[in-house]
Amino acid sequence: MSLTSQSKEFLIKATTDWLALVQWWSTTGQLSWAAEQAWSDNKIIDTVRELETLAARGDTSWVPHVTLSENETTAGRSTYNAEAQTIAVNRSWLEQASTTDINTALTKGLSDYLDQSTLQEEATTNAQVFTEILITTIDSSQHQTGLNLAAGTAPLFQSAVTSADGSAVILTYDTDLSSTTAANSDFVVTTNG
Repeated sequence: MSLTSQSKEFLIKATTDWLALVQWWSTTGQLSWAAEQAWSDNKIIDTVRELETLAARGDTSWVPHVTLSENETTAGRSTYNAEAQTIAVNRSWLEQASTTDINTALTKGLSDYLDQSTLQEEATTNAQVFTEILITTIDSSQHQTGLNLAAGTAPLFQSAVTSADGSAVILTYDTDLSSTTAANSDFVVTTNG
């Protein structure tokens, strides 16, 4: 497998994970909240709310396409191309970047896409605010829940069984949900209704 092929496969995985993250931000309302903090232009905020609704339903077709830059001289990590509406990611950078760095670069590209109508000076500031808010939500959510939200993969339910004496229901997922166990008082169990 060539280096280029490996890079393309890595880009596909990174993009898939990031799109899942965009959906998570959308279903939790964080995409529009970050837009409200970053921009004062109601047109941009309203557009983000509409796009957030689409993404929350699983439609991320509006997100700029992510491409791999074969031009090794491309400065920086990634660049948003307004004419092509793509985010080009530098191959050399991608090969050594962390998940957080990749998510940050792609989110910056998304904010540049959303911010096309703003003056360049304002756009840089707005894009930075939008990106920092969203990336911070990943870090704080991972810390609070122990889930790997940056990977964009929700835990998958595997099974449910009752204990031999019938006093407990045991749910099994493909990953640990948290290092903290919920108290019995956090649940209410009813029967026949």
